[in-house]
Amino acid sequence: MLLRRTALALALAALACEPSISSAINPSTVDYAAFDPTGNPPSIPLPNDLALQPQAIAAQSGAQKALLQEFVNAGGFPNDQEVPITIDFVRLTIDPNTGASTRSAPALDVSSINSNNLIVLSFSTAGYSSIAYDAPAATDYVVNGDHGTLTLHKSPNAAKSGSRRWDPGPYVVAVRGGPGAVKVSGSNAGLQPQPAMYLLLQDQDLSLPQNQSLIPGSVDEKRATGALLEGVRQGYLLPQSRIDEVWGPLAHRQLAIMGTFAIANVQTHVETDPSSGQMPLPSDFLLGADGHLLPELAAATGPFGALGPGLATLDGFSTTAMVLAATSGAIDANTVSGSTVFLYELNLTSPSPSAKRLLDIAEALGTGHPEKIAYVSEPPPISHESHREVPLHRHRPAARGAGASGAELLCRPAAQGGHDVRGAHQRRRQGPQRQRPDPQHAG
Repeated sequence: MLLRRTALALALAALACEPSISSAINPSTVDYAAFDPTGNPPSIPLPNDLALQPQAIAAQSGAQKALLQEFVNAGGFPNDQEVPITIDFVRLTIDPNTGASTRSAPALDVSSINSNNLIVLSFSTAGYSSIAYDAPAATDYVVNGDHGTLTLHKSPNAAKSGSRRWDPGPYVVAVRGGPGAVKVSGSNAGLQPQPAMYLLLQDQDLSLPQNQSLIPGSVDEKRATGALLEGVRQGYLLPQSRIDEVWGPLAHRQLAIMGTFAIANVQTHVETDPSSGQMPLPSDFLLGADGHLLPELAAATGPFGALGPGLATLDGFSTTAMVLAATSGAIDANTVSGSTVFLYELNLTSPSPSAKRLLDIAEALGTGHPEKIAYVSEPPPISHESHREVPLHRHRPAARGAGASGAELLCRPAAQGGHDVRGAHQRRRQGPQRQRPDPQHAG
């Protein structure tokens, strides 16, 4: 997700610049937690509320603009899958003769990261809760050109089948700066905030002229930039107070970086959470590069239980198994049709990959092409599970000629008090099995 130049980004442009630095009074290197909304792509912690501001979305186009607007409409970032946190870091190496600076990725010591220097909190006016995250591994910090990127993963929730999904609500991530915090190899000074972030941490009303001396530009430019910065600072006051509750009074002034983000309220959705194995089946997102079930899902203690080790011996999915798609809540089975449930046949082996939408029985018959029937999406109920007293709907394959393919859709609840919509769209084919799609291009 990118955040291109916005009114806020343009106002921060001068603050985010890296001017020549006199080597007579400064160290040879400075390590920053990156906060540069003017970059391409921007350097801000993600996910981030700044990415969902109206000015930010207005600067986008195409699918990216539509996606961000959907996040806004939902009330925040997705709640149905893991959303990792990423934070960029940059080292400025200063030329001793000219004072000019060169960017590179600092050697971040991820083993030094702990709850005393990096925290994730859910917060509200009533208080806060600390959110556990996995201890970063060396592979969680990667060099991306002239900067490094740290990825944080929310720890699995054992009470929710090991899911890493966030509960709905606002969150803040904060990294402490200075020599006693996250360590950087070859530096005793530790991480520092970039100029714009520094101003947001000083408890000064940036809309007032007396607090705008560090903002570059003319009087009018200072006023405009100060007003925009003050809007951001006001949004940080509550999470900063929660940080102070955890780390002590005025601890927020010691930060190298902070960012806030909201997770949307839960709406009924198809479960797509690889971290807990809650994905439509079959799905290449559950497979590793070797075509076998991911190790964390194949364990006997994983989401597939005792079946996991056996499934892991298969190099892909069955050619005749149903496709199952669980939902997080009840849906109206009468709305399941060929216009709401789609089945595509992918051709990823040709120089020009393509996707062909297959027809369900109603659409095929309605257009006078019974030979194109591929699946049935809305069957009549044929039985009930007596102990739950809910209907069991089963889609029967359409009658086809010899060598033709059929489809099947099964809808049933997952457990008492829960609901499960299981859509089985299976293609029975003659001849060699079709090549399994690349996970990166799975539809």
